[in-house]
Amino acid sequence: MIPFNEDGTSVVTAEGNRGCFALVCYVADPLKSAIEVLRQAIPGKQLPPVHVTVLPPRPLLSDAESACALVRKATQKFAPFEAELSEVRCFPETNFLYLDIATGSSRLRELHASLNSGELEHTEPHEYRPHLTLGGPVPAELLAKAEGDAAEQWSKMRERRLRVEQLSCLWLPEQGSREWTRVASYSLTEPAVRQTARTTIRKY
Repeated sequence: MIPFNEDGTSVVTAEGNRGCFALVCYVADPLKSAIEVLRQAIPGKQLPPVHVTVLPPRPLLSDAESACALVRKATQKFAPFEAELSEVRCFPETNFLYLDIATGSSRLRELHASLNSGELEHTEPHEYRPHLTLGGPVPAELLAKAEGDAAEQWSKMRERRLRVEQLSCLWLPEQGSREWTRVASYSLTEPAVRQTARTTIRKY
């Protein structure tokens, strides 16, 4: 299975690479459960657990442990912060619906810029946009209704804030693999402390 970005575009893997790497912040309850309810009404493929992506999937030219070490070093410069989800929007290229991020967006961009360098640098198909994916791809004939329904349902939800504190390093061992492995998690603290051992998940 070719790994995909959250906007539906595929990740181009380089010959001889060592799999793909991504960095995400998983969303905790009660917001997580609210988003899961919202996702159920949106047509499209099965989605990974609720999260905000910091580094979209990219080919690894070194090993996963080296990538985790780079994340650990970079995150020492950042403190935890709050992010607030705003409006339901759509990626027009792929018909994926998502929640835009208002408060905290600039901090996420700074974090992404700091990490998207050196061995982790990757030319992404689109400019990095902090967001939370809701669902898709939605068939064109259903898109307007799906987006309107999602926006109406979202407007009734009170919980909109999440804390960006723990970041999870994910690794897809090789093209054709269907399982991402969570190889480490780091808190945005000084110093960054590795908190999780390897766990395997179907999708990130």
